[in-house]
Amino acid sequence: MNGQNVWGWKVAAYLFASGTGAGAYAVGLAAQRLGSDWSSVAGTGLLLGPALVAPAALLLIWDLGRPAGFLRAGRRPASSWISRGVVILCGFILVGGLHAALSVWPWGRPAPPDSLTLVLSAVGGLLALLTTLYTGLLLGAIRPIPFWSTPVLPLLFLVSSLSTGIMAVDLTLTLWQGVTGPSLSDALGGMRRADLLFLALEAVVIACYLRLTHATQASRASIQLLTRGALAVRFWAGVVAAGLVVPFLIQLLEVTSAVPSAGGLSLLSSVAGLFGGLLLRHVVVAGGVREPLSAAGILLTLPGRARV
Repeated sequence: MNGQNVWGWKVAAYLFASGTGAGAYAVGLAAQRLGSDWSSVAGTGLLLGPALVAPAALLLIWDLGRPAGFLRAGRRPASSWISRGVVILCGFILVGGLHAALSVWPWGRPAPPDSLTLVLSAVGGLLALLTTLYTGLLLGAIRPIPFWSTPVLPLLFLVSSLSTGIMAVDLTLTLWQGVTGPSLSDALGGMRRADLLFLALEAVVIACYLRLTHATQASRASIQLLTRGALAVRFWAGVVAAGLVVPFLIQLLEVTSAVPSAGGLSLLSSVAGLFGGLLLRHVVVAGGVREPLSAAGILLTLPGRARV
């Protein structure tokens, strides 16, 4: 059996950008509560959120074929998960963008939370959570592909989004530090300690995902595609090695070593982790095998795009 060929790299990039943006925004929200030493992390995370989710919405428009399809989908949120996603993404871009503008202007001096920013942070945080979960629920709504129809998938994308969100903020601040020279070692070290936990948790969730989705012929075929088939190199070298092992080892070295790490290692960790996060979405999307229907002893494969 082969994986579905209706959804490709556009959808994987859309899932990655929206999840990473929501994760970065969550990092910014958390950093706002940690005091002025974390102001650069807070500002970067809050700005990256809508800045990454907006291109994700453009990818969704591209996949739908035309802007009119995007607008029609937004008017009928009860009709499908794509329609709900349009509402969630647009809401997050608007609320998150306004929250970021109010919180980080002027740059480097976040305004103290007031009643408006508290409301915006609460609503923005909820929309960020829905964005990370939605990316898994979108795929899970396609019942003919059992590899996607599991409650573990939204959890996997949630954990991965938080990890890639941290890496996106880390990458931005590492580059910024290299240009401007201000020391951000304490904040960066704190983020990397948190990401070690998320990377370890992500590895566990991936193992559970592969373990718990083998009940049907199609899901077993999906797992074989990922672990031993056409997607095996991308899964083992891209998702596992580049996306999990490399950043985990580098971040472990950075938080346990008394000697400051080289900026190049930090960049390698973030770039490898983000690349692995993109490939994770790609192999999950590309590895979806449709469950064949049996009629009079004949196996029939479901054609076309499933309604979500």
